[in-house]
Amino acid sequence: ISKKMASQRLLLFVLLAASVAVALSAKSAKDVIIGARQPGDHLARREFVKKDSSWLQVVKLQQTFGVDYGKITHVKLLDQNLKGNGATASVLAGGPGNSYITVQFKSQSLAAVLAEKLPNSLIVGDREPGDHLMQREFVMKGYKWLRSVKLTKTFTGSVHSKITQVQLLDQNEKGNGATAAILSGGPGDNFVTVQFKSLRGHGVNYVVKLYGKFQEMASQHLLHLALFAACLAVTLAAPKHVIIGIREPGDDILQREFAVKKSQWLQVVKLTKTFVAQSNAKITQVRLLDQNKKGNGATATVISGGPGSTYITVRFKSVRSHIQKHQRAQHRLHCENLREITWNFVVKNTYHILLNI
Repeated sequence: ISKKMASQRLLLFVLLAASVAVALSAKSAKDVIIGARQPGDHLARREFVKKDSSWLQVVKLQQTFGVDYGKITHVKLLDQNLKGNGATASVLAGGPGNSYITVQFKSQSLAAVLAEKLPNSLIVGDREPGDHLMQREFVMKGYKWLRSVKLTKTFTGSVHSKITQVQLLDQNEKGNGATAAILSGGPGDNFVTVQFKSLRGHGVNYVVKLYGKFQEMASQHLLHLALFAACLAVTLAAPKHVIIGIREPGDDILQREFAVKKSQWLQVVKLTKTFVAQSNAKITQVRLLDQNKKGNGATATVISGGPGSTYITVRFKSVRSHIQKHQRAQHRLHCENLREITWNFVVKNTYHILLNI
């Protein structure tokens, strides 16, 4: 090998080593990578997993990820918290060589971070999705020479809202300001009464935040019930419809399919069929909608499975055909049922899941 080729190879090796070093420096310490990608592999699944933190508690989350076909060759669990104080991931079952993988995520406690940041602050309750800021107010009272300052104040959110979280944030970062205590009200009520008490020779300097959720008024509730009853009456107008389970926020339509079988002369037509949900999703609602508007079509009966399961078995049974002589040549009795399966797919994001098969 000539000296020129050797120098070129050495240069390529240095560049490769530098690229690997940069990649490793950007990689989070909590990342878990299992298996090896092979030529011809493709990305079978990419998903974000998230669960909100709890006050002074360790958050745990166990979830199973599967592929529709093939076997997993490579799994990447990529922590999106680059500071290294997020969650850890451990594989409980499955993985490369299987069609699924079960992972447990476990976060760290927030005690050290919050205690260091908020010396005299008080946070009561938990914020939930859909909460809004009801009130934000500054509470200030000047100091008195060698005396302690006390202040009691009531904060009211809204008549049609309930408080879900109260934040009493001390603006004195040195920790020698005032303390706050809740006397009455708080989460679950529409008011909160707070007492502030300072150290001798110090004042009160707080920011009060109230978060809450809107409540329906009685008239709005009755209106919603009336609309629901009207929709239910329209839905039940077709005599052969079968609707099982309840749709929840975030549900999606998993499958929509027609079940059709032709009629037989003066005979009852029967059809039994099993519908399986994809990706091991659990069914929350099943709709068997008869397409015969006259009400003389087929009936549908659930034999097994349904909401809470990953499959459902349905038996369709038509009525005996009663056809006049001049209509025999053209008549067809259909048992058509439109089936919609919905499922609650709870996916939130802290980890980035990549499954390759």
